[in-house]
Amino acid sequence: ADKPSLASRCTVAFHPIMQFLRDFRRRLFKVKPKEDSQCYRIATITYSTMLPFVEASFFYFEKVKNIIYVHILYTALVDLSHNKPLEHPFEFLLVLFMSLAICATQFMYLFYSFYFA
Repeated sequence: ADKPSLASRCTVAFHPIMQFLRDFRRRLFKVKPKEDSQCYRIATITYSTMLPFVEASFFYFEKVKNIIYVHILYTALVDLSHNKPLEHPFEFLLVLFMSLAICATQFMYLFYSFYFA
Protein backbone atom coordinates (compact mmCIF):
# COMPACT_ATOMS: atom_id res chain seq x y z
CA ALA A 1 0.00 0.00 0.00
CA ASP A 2 2.96 2.31 0.60
CA LYS A 3 4.47 1.68 -2.82
CA PRO A 4 2.62 3.32 -5.76
CA SER A 5 1.23 0.98 -8.38
CA LEU A 6 2.69 0.58 -11.85
CA ALA A 7 -0.22 2.47 -13.39
CA SER A 8 0.26 5.34 -10.97
CA ARG A 9 4.01 5.52 -11.69
CA CYS A 10 3.35 5.46 -15.47
CA THR A 11 0.78 8.23 -15.13
CA VAL A 12 3.26 10.38 -13.22
CA ALA A 13 6.04 9.60 -15.70
CA PHE A 14 4.00 10.34 -18.83
CA HIS A 15 2.06 13.33 -17.49
CA PRO A 16 4.55 15.95 -18.77
CA ILE A 17 4.46 14.38 -22.26
CA MET A 18 0.65 14.30 -22.29
CA GLN A 19 0.53 17.90 -21.08
CA PHE A 20 2.97 18.99 -23.80
CA LEU A 21 0.91 17.27 -26.51
CA ARG A 22 -2.31 18.79 -25.14
CA ASP A 23 -0.78 22.28 -25.11
CA PHE A 24 0.59 21.79 -28.62
CA ARG A 25 -2.83 20.70 -29.92
CA ARG A 26 -4.53 23.68 -28.28
CA ARG A 27 -1.96 26.09 -29.74
CA LEU A 28 -2.34 24.48 -33.16
CA PHE A 29 -6.14 24.86 -33.13
CA LYS A 30 -5.92 28.27 -31.38
CA VAL A 31 -8.31 27.48 -28.55
CA LYS A 32 -8.39 28.94 -25.07
CA PRO A 33 -6.71 27.10 -22.18
CA LYS A 34 -8.89 24.43 -20.58
CA GLU A 35 -11.12 24.38 -23.67
CA ASP A 36 -10.99 22.05 -26.67
CA SER A 37 -11.93 22.87 -30.23
CA GLN A 38 -15.15 21.72 -31.84
CA CYS A 39 -13.14 19.59 -34.30
CA TYR A 40 -11.39 17.74 -31.47
CA ARG A 41 -14.66 17.21 -29.60
CA ILE A 42 -16.36 15.75 -32.70
CA ALA A 43 -13.34 13.55 -33.46
CA THR A 44 -13.28 12.24 -29.88
CA ILE A 45 -17.00 11.45 -29.86
CA THR A 46 -16.78 9.76 -33.27
CA TYR A 47 -13.79 7.70 -32.17
CA SER A 48 -15.46 6.67 -28.89
CA THR A 49 -18.62 5.72 -30.75
CA MET A 50 -17.01 3.74 -33.56
CA LEU A 51 -14.30 1.90 -31.61
CA PRO A 52 -16.57 -0.70 -29.93
CA PHE A 53 -18.30 -1.44 -33.23
CA VAL A 54 -14.99 -1.90 -35.07
CA GLU A 55 -13.56 -4.10 -32.31
CA ALA A 56 -16.68 -6.28 -32.24
CA SER A 57 -16.61 -6.56 -36.03
CA PHE A 58 -13.00 -7.76 -35.98
CA PHE A 59 -13.88 -10.20 -33.20
CA TYR A 60 -16.68 -11.77 -35.24
CA PHE A 61 -14.62 -11.73 -38.45
CA GLU A 62 -11.99 -13.73 -36.57
CA LYS A 63 -14.60 -16.23 -35.40
CA VAL A 64 -16.02 -16.66 -38.90
CA LYS A 65 -12.50 -17.03 -40.32
CA ASN A 66 -11.74 -19.86 -37.87
CA ILE A 67 -14.98 -21.66 -38.70
CA ILE A 68 -14.35 -21.34 -42.45
CA TYR A 69 -10.78 -22.58 -41.97
CA VAL A 70 -12.00 -25.72 -40.15
CA HIS A 71 -14.65 -26.28 -42.82
CA ILE A 72 -12.03 -26.06 -45.59
CA LEU A 73 -9.76 -28.52 -43.78
CA TYR A 74 -12.62 -30.94 -43.16
CA THR A 75 -13.86 -30.72 -46.75
CA ALA A 76 -10.33 -31.36 -48.04
CA LEU A 77 -9.96 -34.31 -45.66
CA VAL A 78 -13.24 -35.86 -46.78
CA ASP A 79 -12.43 -35.27 -50.44
CA LEU A 80 -8.88 -36.64 -50.30
CA SER A 81 -9.83 -39.65 -48.16
CA HIS A 82 -12.72 -40.61 -50.50
CA ASN A 83 -15.41 -40.06 -47.82
CA LYS A 84 -13.46 -42.01 -45.17
CA PRO A 85 -11.96 -39.32 -42.90
CA LEU A 86 -11.59 -41.73 -39.95
CA GLU A 87 -8.89 -43.63 -41.86
CA HIS A 88 -6.57 -40.63 -41.34
CA PRO A 89 -6.54 -40.25 -37.55
CA PHE A 90 -4.09 -37.34 -37.30
CA GLU A 91 -5.92 -35.15 -39.79
CA PHE A 92 -9.33 -36.08 -38.40
CA LEU A 93 -8.24 -35.33 -34.82
CA LEU A 94 -6.75 -32.03 -35.99
CA VAL A 95 -10.11 -30.97 -37.42
CA LEU A 96 -11.98 -32.34 -34.40
CA PHE A 97 -9.82 -30.52 -31.84
CA MET A 98 -9.92 -27.29 -33.83
CA SER A 99 -13.72 -27.51 -33.80
CA LEU A 100 -13.71 -28.25 -30.08
CA ALA A 101 -11.39 -25.30 -29.45
CA ILE A 102 -13.76 -22.97 -31.29
CA CYS A 103 -16.70 -24.29 -29.26
CA ALA A 104 -14.79 -24.07 -25.97
CA THR A 105 -13.76 -20.50 -26.74
CA GLN A 106 -17.36 -19.56 -27.48
CA PHE A 107 -18.56 -21.13 -24.22
CA MET A 108 -15.85 -19.30 -22.28
CA TYR A 109 -16.99 -16.00 -23.81
CA LEU A 110 -20.56 -16.83 -22.78
CA PHE A 111 -19.39 -17.68 -19.26
CA TYR A 112 -17.35 -14.47 -18.99
CA SER A 113 -20.21 -12.33 -20.22
CA PHE A 114 -22.69 -13.91 -17.76
CA TYR A 115 -20.24 -13.89 -14.86
CA PHE A 116 -18.98 -10.32 -15.27
CA ALA A 117 -22.29 -8.79 -16.42
